[in-house]
Amino acid sequence: MKRARKFVACLLAYILMYGQAFAPVAALAATTSQVESVGIVAASDALQDAEDSPDVPDGALSSEIEPQTNPDDRASGQHDDEVQLVESTVFEDEVATETAEVVQPLAADISHVEFVYIDYGMVKIGETQNVAIGFTNLEDDVVSARLAIVSSNGEISTYEAANVVDQSALFTIPYATADTADSYTLQSVSYSLSNSDQQYEVRFDDDANDANDYTYEVVTPDLADTLAESGSEDGVSAITIDEDGELYAADSVEDALNSADAGGVAESHETATAPSVNAARGRAAVSTTREDYLVVAIDPGHGGGDVGAVGNGLQEKNVNWGIAQAFKTELDTYTGVTAYLTRAENENPSLQERADRAKTVGADVFVSVHCNSGADVRGAEVWAPNSSSFNSDAHQVGSDLGSRILSKLTQLGLTNRGVKFRDYGYSDDGSNLYPDGSMADYYGVIRNSRKYGIPAIIVEHAFISNAADAAVLASNQTQLGIADATGVAEQYNLGKDEAARAQASVAVTSHVSNIGWEDTVYDHKVSGTTGKNLNVEAITLSLLNGPAVMGGIEYKANIEGSWTDWVADGEQLGATGRNTPLQAVQIQLTGSAANSYDVYYRAHVTEIGWLGWAKNGESAGSSGYGYGLQAIEVVLVNKGSSAPGSTEDVFRDKANEPTAITYRAHVRDIGWQNWTSGLAGTTGRGLPVEALQVRIENPKVSGGVRVQAHVMNIGWMDPVEDSQTAGTTGRALQVEAVRIELTGELKEQYDIYYRTHVSNFGWLGWAKNGEDAGSQGFAYGIEALEIKLVPNDESAPGSTDDAFRTKYITYQAHVSEIGWQSSVNDGAEAGTTGRNLPMEALKVSLGPGATDGDVMVRAHVRNIGWQDWVNGGVQAGTTGRALPIEALQIKLTGKAADTYDVYYRLHVTDYGWLGWAKNGASAGTQGYAKSAQAVQIALVAKGTDAPGSESNAFLQNDDQPIMGSTRVTAQQMVAQFKKYASYPSDVYSSKGASTIEQFVQTIVEEASVEGVRADVVFAQAMHETNWLRFGGDVSPDQCNFAGIGATGNGAHGNSFKDVRTGIRAQVQHLKAYASTDGLVNPVVDPRFNYVQRGCATTVKALGGRWAVGAGYGDAIISYLNEALEL
Repeated sequence: MKRARKFVACLLAYILMYGQAFAPVAALAATTSQVESVGIVAASDALQDAEDSPDVPDGALSSEIEPQTNPDDRASGQHDDEVQLVESTVFEDEVATETAEVVQPLAADISHVEFVYIDYGMVKIGETQNVAIGFTNLEDDVVSARLAIVSSNGEISTYEAANVVDQSALFTIPYATADTADSYTLQSVSYSLSNSDQQYEVRFDDDANDANDYTYEVVTPDLADTLAESGSEDGVSAITIDEDGELYAADSVEDALNSADAGGVAESHETATAPSVNAARGRAAVSTTREDYLVVAIDPGHGGGDVGAVGNGLQEKNVNWGIAQAFKTELDTYTGVTAYLTRAENENPSLQERADRAKTVGADVFVSVHCNSGADVRGAEVWAPNSSSFNSDAHQVGSDLGSRILSKLTQLGLTNRGVKFRDYGYSDDGSNLYPDGSMADYYGVIRNSRKYGIPAIIVEHAFISNAADAAVLASNQTQLGIADATGVAEQYNLGKDEAARAQASVAVTSHVSNIGWEDTVYDHKVSGTTGKNLNVEAITLSLLNGPAVMGGIEYKANIEGSWTDWVADGEQLGATGRNTPLQAVQIQLTGSAANSYDVYYRAHVTEIGWLGWAKNGESAGSSGYGYGLQAIEVVLVNKGSSAPGSTEDVFRDKANEPTAITYRAHVRDIGWQNWTSGLAGTTGRGLPVEALQVRIENPKVSGGVRVQAHVMNIGWMDPVEDSQTAGTTGRALQVEAVRIELTGELKEQYDIYYRTHVSNFGWLGWAKNGEDAGSQGFAYGIEALEIKLVPNDESAPGSTDDAFRTKYITYQAHVSEIGWQSSVNDGAEAGTTGRNLPMEALKVSLGPGATDGDVMVRAHVRNIGWQDWVNGGVQAGTTGRALPIEALQIKLTGKAADTYDVYYRLHVTDYGWLGWAKNGASAGTQGYAKSAQAVQIALVAKGTDAPGSESNAFLQNDDQPIMGSTRVTAQQMVAQFKKYASYPSDVYSSKGASTIEQFVQTIVEEASVEGVRADVVFAQAMHETNWLRFGGDVSPDQCNFAGIGATGNGAHGNSFKDVRTGIRAQVQHLKAYASTDGLVNPVVDPRFNYVQRGCATTVKALGGRWAVGAGYGDAIISYLNEALEL
């Protein structure tokens, strides 16, 4: 350390003499041993940028200015809860802070600190630590300074500056006693200026990160001396602990790691989690290392005709290949891992194909090996998945792995340029997004692997364009590959094979489809794979160490439904390359080993997962299902000791299974799901089922299952049998309803129940034995379903209500101020309530659930009356005329009329909802001038109960309005007159009406001018004149057809010059009673002003007003009703 200390001394002197010369100091400090000195820590972003070589040209592959280390790769970082403010503690030999009155310091920004220099990263007890701090951008000179340091247990100590020169302060901190051995962190520095008594404080924890650590260690002399003895290149020390617990220096980092692997993975007899298999080892001797098998895809970048970057006599493809080979070779020395190269030496697969190959072998992680290029740049960097939400774990895994690999590469003398991330950027075709809409990664191998659920990183080992880096790339490819492998091993907690084997009791090796022979694993570790749908095709088992001396191990397998013969002690069980996976195994010990140990084993099986632990020759796995064994675990325990886990459900034999039903769904954006006996499809994701397959498992009698699907734009498709596809795939057509039934003898023993989860409806009730389930006519897809096989004598698995929804009848209302509303169905409300908006028109149609036939509708419209019947889909009522519907009649025709009753009811102004009418009966009101505002229509099975009360479905008022359009035609008036009398043409020919037709036409013309109903005028005239026969006080030639002024007792009343004038007077007199509106024609009614305007708006109201007697209006109405029937 003398050379380093000489440098520190010169540096400190330099600082105190020329406090502003920062950049040369930073450059020089970067070469100092990490063990001997922490060096200068940049105290602001500007200083950090100066160290990060901002002059990287645009052509560099990685030109971003990034922090040199990742936040998760901290050399001696602290957790947030490690540093707590407590009362200051001062050791006996420390320089204590004066206890005089202290002025409360003001917080100062970190930008006022230009540099921090920590002399030693590790201080030996008995030595002194030197810390130099330079200040900048202050208003005056620094005259005093105080440094606060916190230990790992939260104790804070403060030190006055030993010297202050030209805006720089030197602090000397002695460590004399053994109890000061600890980790220390600079917490803050306070200072005062020459022009003020005010203290200012800068806190370093505001700026602490991987680049600015502010931490050092105080260690015992033994540890310091061991580190000195182990001193290796680039300041990397290799030390470990021997079997006696003594610290010693290893010859190399690799030796230290090997020693750590050998010692660190073993459990002692005292700390074992289960009985040990011998006096020195516990069961699962390698349990501290990774349990699941790991597959690593190593991707040598470029290749073939793509040489990649070129520089300093090197081609990137060759360098990448050399590093990748060393990477794989080193990983092969670990247990529980297979390294797979994505390309051959002279091959250049596409970026997509590289990811595809990784997926095929079931890779757990993807590491792409590269070199960088760019002018005046050097160092190693890693590109990792971004922070998008799609397969979000890839971001953290990639970041962590990248940091670990970089930490190994920097030990080879390479600059750490950090873990970086890059987004795809904008694209108008959506290729820049992952399936969940989050931003995709820029680099193809990262992006493509992430889509397969594989975290991927790109390791740019060094700059081939930089001479110094190129020298490393040319001569240290093996070391670079070892560094990569070591980073992977640390990330996934791998153990060295040699060390694990030396402690193990049993070894297992599996041949896996798409992978081949895996590396051997030991004692309770997973051999094979899980979650990758890759089957184990062959295995070998061997006893090791003590158990191997005592006996052997033999094993056999169930393959394609048959058990093999026993094989033993490392012999291959099963065949490779034939796609005949093991389905179950039996394992047992031989010799005295069988007396001393129990062998436990369990199987991970396709479609099932992990089963329970079998032992000593019992069957583990499955038989009869065609399910492959995908992984196996084997472990020895002392005879009679407890099992390593549950011993339930260790072997499934289809021959012993009851008859059951399984099924699977093809779901949009997912494809075919796994077979299940639970929920198929999805809920809450808006993904419709597009196809369905159903099968009977283990039938004991003849028969099967038949499925029929109702598919969007197709309708009911033909039924299909067991395991065949009902529905479609690849056409984006959703299944909307299903029918499922059993066949053969099965249907005599079982009912099959099924229910559906439908978009916008949710779960519907249970249907059974071919009934409809789902919906029809709504364009709502089935999103999930459940199917149950139930013995005939047992009840349904749940409610059977509301299993199927369809549109039996559909209707659409035209509403005042709104127009045509959307269609509704089957009892829903069309129109409005509570808004006083009349319904003016209606269209009604039969839905797909109804049988053959049609629906017919008839509307009673204000000022029009009953319209003609219209067929389904045709408008009843009017639009654009402001004429409300007052009543409806609806009826069915054809087979629909034989199958259903149609019920309907109206919501009417001032009355609300009336009762339900059915099958052509009137609903609503008539004669009250009340508008229908809403309607409900429903079909029910013929003869079953109405949807509600049928009381007061139709309210009819015999009274009729005087004002409005005529309801009786002119032809009906003429016909009615001719029915009772002959027209007195001899009287009226000279008075303007030679025939009854002319007489009636005059009434129609005069009444329409004033808005009075012509049929009311005609009926009243016929009633007053006894069909123009007269006979009372008024004579025919007076042309007084309504007895105006004829008050009885011989009073003849008023006379008019002709028929038109007499009729006009009658019309005006009626308008005086029925309306407050002014007259259109000049007044000819001599008694017009004698009437209280608007006192009688209806015909019946004329009784007791126009003439004596309440029956006057009833008589006129009888004329009107009779005329309507003609």
